[in-house]
Amino acid sequence: MPSRVRLVAIDIDGTLLPTSSTTISQRNRRALCAVQAAGIHIAIATGRRHQYAEPVLEQVGLSPRTVMISSNGSVMRHFDGELIQQNLLSVVTARALCAALRPFGQTMVITFDRYDRAFARGRKHDIVQRKIGVWVESNRPDMLEIAPLERAFDQGEAPIQAMLCGDIAKTRAAQQALETMDLAAGIAMHRTEYAERDLGILDLLPPHCSKGHALEDYARSLDWKRRR
Repeated sequence: MPSRVRLVAIDIDGTLLPTSSTTISQRNRRALCAVQAAGIHIAIATGRRHQYAEPVLEQVGLSPRTVMISSNGSVMRHFDGELIQQNLLSVVTARALCAALRPFGQTMVITFDRYDRAFARGRKHDIVQRKIGVWVESNRPDMLEIAPLERAFDQGEAPIQAMLCGDIAKTRAAQQALETMDLAAGIAMHRTEYAERDLGILDLLPPHCSKGHALEDYARSLDWKRRR
């Protein structure tokens, strides 16, 4: 009986990759290649930006035309880099977020859809630095330290994402404060917490943006509807 499965969507961190590894298992690599060989579409959906996910996914050997949904749904590209869809935060909104979140004293990162110098980071906070040190070191070649962070928009380039990192309590407080502001209408907020490290991450995305929304857009482009 032919498979009714037409699309497999899968995350990277904590799914294809164990939390503390950078190597995709042989079993997972074989399974993905078998799915694609059977004519089933694959979409990688990740919070990583495209360029940061590439080296990991090269291990698998999937088609260059495989779709990657990256930066939590802000960008959709084929593995070969061809852009399918891109969602941007307005420069006005991004500037306002920098000012609104500064009083919470956490680390803020702005992400641009570029191959180099993709990150702008505000003033470092030693406690937060220790909590996200591995991520910072992995991305340091593409990171600029800027103060004040609003200067990241001096050339008028719109970002794809902003991220606030810090203590869980302060990150929750920052989200609650944003929810009461007019700014909330111009962003989507997704919070992740790691209790063992007392680390909260608040992703600030373009409106109605998520990996799930991007996946639905991709399915519609194939003239498919989700079965409920």
